[in-house]
Order: sequence, then structure tokens, then C-alpha cells
Amino acid sequence: DWLARNEDNVLGVHCKAGKGRTGLMISCFLLHCGLYQTAEEALRTFADQRTNDGKGVTIPSQIRYVYYYEQLLRKPEAVVYTYRITHVRMLGVPNVNSSITGGGCVPYVVVKVLEKIDDDVANRQPNVAPDCTYKEKTIFNQNKVTDNLDHFFSQDKVVDIDISEYDVKVRGDVKLLLWDHDNIKKDSKIASVTFHTAFVESNFLVFEKAVIDKACKDKKNSTFDDDFRLEIFLNRVDDDYDLSKVQAQEDEDDYSDSEDDTDDETTTVSGLSTTNVEPLR
Repeated sequence: DWLARNEDNVLGVHCKAGKGRTGLMISCFLLHCGLYQTAEEALRTFADQRTNDGKGVTIPSQIRYVYYYEQLLRKPEAVVYTYRITHVRMLGVPNVNSSITGGGCVPYVVVKVLEKIDDDVANRQPNVAPDCTYKEKTIFNQNKVTDNLDHFFSQDKVVDIDISEYDVKVRGDVKLLLWDHDNIKKDSKIASVTFHTAFVESNFLVFEKAVIDKACKDKKNSTFDDDFRLEIFLNRVDDDYDLSKVQAQEDEDDYSDSEDDTDDETTTVSGLSTTNVEPLR
């Protein structure tokens, strides 16, 4: 609307580096305006125009949401369902710990969602539309609810984390993080994925290494095997789930888990098909 009012009007979009989150929003805008019909075309155009090396949006979860928007434009009646996460499985054991302790990792799951901020609070935010104001909320931190975290080694091949007893329900935007527990130093993030439950088409999500945030950067396979995969098991539940009534769980002080937009590694867009959100043809 602003751009249409006058041909001299200019819209500025920015983030930390003006590449990742900025590229996500501009790519979606290009689709919204009908300038491009596919997420791949929009992402490629942004990369070519914004960078000298053609590396625009490189974080897999950011790319995933551009594909989501493409699907949403083609199927606007998408329904947001509620799911319960029961298991998280890694095929391959990330080598995070020191060789002194045998390598491997002591993984645990953290789940975050987006919660709409109360309108009274949002109205006090300058230059922000109330309907667009959300905050990140940690609804599950396995490290806070159990003292029994297992140490997995490379020879174990598979990491299976059963969280079915904790009734972890998610709806809408979901960020699932895997952290490594360290009794001496600060815990460190292993990897993460962000997805939206409106685009979950089965009770089983599979993410290959190339479409997992942070893991995709390990080109030399020093931490993750080349065939590393992350699997998330979910069950659809009744849709009367009220996120606002879920008590937030405390984060660790060092849970700064935002990805760096200056990442210079390129993720293959076609690999996103493993998340059940491949572009419609």
C-alpha cells in the first residue's frame, strides 16, 4: 500500500547483516506481489541483487519459510493444527564433546514457540502494528525437568530422545533446538530447526543435514556425518490448545540461539523437500 501510493516511496528492510531475515521478508514480498511464482526464483533474485557471490538467504529455516509462503499463496485455506512432540531422533551422533571424555554429546531438547503479545503491551511498542507483535516463548527445556541425560558416543549410531511423558504440545511456529550439556563449561547448541504446524503433513518429520540450522555449515563433516538426519515424531491432538496458558520454562543465561545472518555457506534449496514443504508444481 505504501509503495503504491507514490512511485517515489521507498521501503527499507533491514536486520543484522541485511541478508538472512531481510532476504526472507523481501523474497516473500516478491512472491506476494506476483513478481515471481516460486520461492526458488524469489530467493535467487534476492541473492543476485543483494550479494556479489550469489549467497543470499543461507539459513535453512529462513529458506523454509519462503517456501511456506509460496504454498500459502497457492492454498490460503491452510489449517493450523496442534501437535504433541513425542520423540526426537538423530541418525548419527554429533561429535561435540572433547576427545578426553570420549567425544559424542550429551543432548537435550528445548522447544520454543511464538506467542502473540497482549494488545495492551503491543500498543506501547512504537511503530509496531499490534497484530504483528509476537514474542518467543520456551515451553519445554528437557534439562530443567530431568537429571538423567545420557552421553551418546559415535559408535551408538542413533540418538533417541523420548519426551512423550512431558506432553509437549506445539501449534504454529515451532523452534526445536538440540543442546549439549557440559558439567564444566557452558552448554552449547548442537543444531536446530524451525517449522510451522500448518505445513506438517504427517506424524513424522525428517530433516537432512543440508536443511538443519548449524549442522548444514559442517562441510568437512567434523561434527556431523554427511548422512546425518534429524527426525521428529508428532501426534495431532485436539485444537483447543491455548498457548497463553502454558507456563514458560526458564532458559539458561547463555541461550542466545539466533543464527548469524553473515553466514557465507550456501544451502541447496531443493533439499527442503525433506521437511514436507517442497514447492508445489
